Amino acid sequence: MFSFCTSTRKLLAILWQIKYYKKALSYHHTSSSPRPFAVFTFRYFLTRYPELCLLAVPKTNATTKTRPEPIGCVVGKIDNEEEGYSLHGNGATFPTGYIGMLAVSKDYRRRGIGKALVQRVVHRMKKMGCRSVTLETEVSNVTAQRLYQESFGFIREELLCRYYLNFGDAYRLRLWL
Repeated sequence: MFSFCTSTRKLLAILWQIKYYKKALSYHHTSSSPRPFAVFTFRYFLTRYPELCLLAVPKTNATTKTRPEPIGCVVGKIDNEEEGYSLHGNGATFPTGYIGMLAVSKDYRRRGIGKALVQRVVHRMKKMGCRSVTLETEVSNVTAQRLYQESFGFIREELLCRYYLNFGDAYRLRLWL
């Protein structure tokens, strides 16, 4: 566990140990993600890539010794992507990171928490050998697009029509590391 300061100087702890699995699952069920993961998908991320599943919680109060409820999370994984185009699918591959979900509780948005979570997971993906990171975001979610494109340098790679369960369109974004 480690701490970081957001722009509002609130101290948070970022947890990634698997022992926080139940807290992460409960946070997933209460988050307002436009693309709700099925529980088995979320479990796949948490059990296969626990070091890429980060949970933000306010730092423990010294007097009560209890940890408050989670206020944000990011889940990621690593896939192998084919380099270039190959008719037979036997080209060289390279590891690429994937951010499956970023969520911050409404009361804590616009404080740098989402940015800090993305920064941490991208840093870890880079240390694990990823050459790029991809994600999808709703076309209508201009705030998320601004975060990824302006703060990190993600570029729009593709428009995915009717990508979400609500038939909303998405952009696939990529950050080259």
